[in-house]
Amino acid sequence: MIIWILLLILLILSLLDVASAQRITISVTNRKGWRCTEGIKANLPKFEEATGIKVNWIDIPPGELTAKTLAELEAKTGAFDVIMASAEFDLAAYYPYLLPLDKYIIKKWGSVANFRKLISAQAAKAAVWEGKTYYIPFHGNAQFLIYRRALFEDPKERSAFKEKFGYELPAPPKTLKELIDVAVFFTRPDKNLWGLGIPLGGKYPQHFLEHVMLGAGIDVIDLNTGKPDFATGLKYRRAIEIASFLNDLVNKYKVIPPGAKTMGHVEMREIWKLGQLAMAFSWWGDHWDVLNSPEFVKAVGPVGSAPLPQWPGSPPSRRGGRMSIWSLGIVNTCKNPDAAWKFIEWFISEENLETEAKTSGAASHWIEVDKKSAEKGFLAKGLVESLPYSIPPRLGFVKQGPQLITAFIEEAQSMVVGASTPKQMVDKLLARFNEILK
Repeated sequence: MIIWILLLILLILSLLDVASAQRITISVTNRKGWRCTEGIKANLPKFEEATGIKVNWIDIPPGELTAKTLAELEAKTGAFDVIMASAEFDLAAYYPYLLPLDKYIIKKWGSVANFRKLISAQAAKAAVWEGKTYYIPFHGNAQFLIYRRALFEDPKERSAFKEKFGYELPAPPKTLKELIDVAVFFTRPDKNLWGLGIPLGGKYPQHFLEHVMLGAGIDVIDLNTGKPDFATGLKYRRAIEIASFLNDLVNKYKVIPPGAKTMGHVEMREIWKLGQLAMAFSWWGDHWDVLNSPEFVKAVGPVGSAPLPQWPGSPPSRRGGRMSIWSLGIVNTCKNPDAAWKFIEWFISEENLETEAKTSGAASHWIEVDKKSAEKGFLAKGLVESLPYSIPPRLGFVKQGPQLITAFIEEAQSMVVGASTPKQMVDKLLARFNEILK
């Protein structure tokens, strides 16, 4: 009899838990229109049905995401329970308003050390602030090079290249000299073919420069001193050389289509489809499924991928350049943190992270999941090779990050449109950084 009473009590408590869960709603921020999370969003009904937790999925335009999130956090409005944060923009800005996740991590994986072994080393570092873990990664990406395999494998093209440059056409280029030679070789304006596509509208020149600078050993911001690390010496000279390299691709070698100055990577992807590019560099992990779709392959043939060649004399450990890390955190005003954690657990499930890879070509920083996705062809070889040897932008780790990034974008864009020389760009950028950081 006692046993039956206990079972009845357990049943009632279970029903109460379900009823309580059904009354819980959590609000989650999302980067509006992001292909990397759209597939996961489509799976939300599964989570809500399994847990009884209602998710208020809040889409915020990319250009407003940081400012709106930070405004709500600073005002302690309780508008958000789970937020998305990026090493590129706002990790440092958000963490004072978040809950440490160590107790949840220990409960799920046994220890924080065990958790850190499951994700890439740089993502593990980015998750920690002042000795506590505030973020769980779900997205990782790196810019890389794509090239038209059929064009590079064409015997006539290979013969013509060797005759002109004296060595075999590299597929893909492995040095910056090879990259320039190949880009020059395939640039044929009369046939509307360009050797190298790099989106140069808006933020993209900054993305390119920061990728090469980080890969070359320039942190841009020294996290120990809180100052620019390219103000003097070798790093200053190298920063000017890197800016000159981009400027030369546009104006000296003229291998980049003129219209690139107003393009993002979506527009660059579309002229790739038109057969107007031999190679292109950008965030192609976000478009890998599209680039490999029957429609694109029929138009221009199969696509190859590889890391962008590294700046000569740079640390081998950085040959992947600049990575992105997007993570989830729980706001410290959240009334139901356990429910928020359940959502995060579900969000980073193998099913969802594989969905992210399949629908967008983006990695996750979860080592085994990414490995399986690569084996299934969901991730590009260029991304898989780059990510372990890339590092997150340091600008996202300082509180003035958003202002510094804006300054970098504006000065890089000024150079691209011809309003400043490479040296002037570097000098103006240093002056603006010092003013922001003083």
